[in-house]
Amino acid sequence: MERLRRDPSDEVRYRAATDPRLSPMAAALLLDDPHDSVRHAAGIHPRLLARILIRLLRGADGAETAARDPGLPEGIVRRMVELISAPEAGEALPQRTG
Repeated sequence: MERLRRDPSDEVRYRAATDPRLSPMAAALLLDDPHDSVRHAAGIHPRLLARILIRLLRGADGAETAARDPGLPEGIVRRMVELISAPEAGEALPQRTG
């Protein structure tokens, strides 16, 4: 499986990136593939290490893909929801009535 990540065919590398037997290291290496489909498949690979997912979340290129990864730690998901739900800086908080 590991040798397939070096195959000249983007279809073969894509299939390697979607294979659950792929090692975490090989999945991480496929994140730098020249083809979008391979990078995307590698970014949601279930064996991708949490520290790699966090690095992807911080970048503009891989954040959306990393946010969809089933291996994303629950604590990170909760923090993402908090950040999305928080008011923007300078935005007034809603006033309570009643």
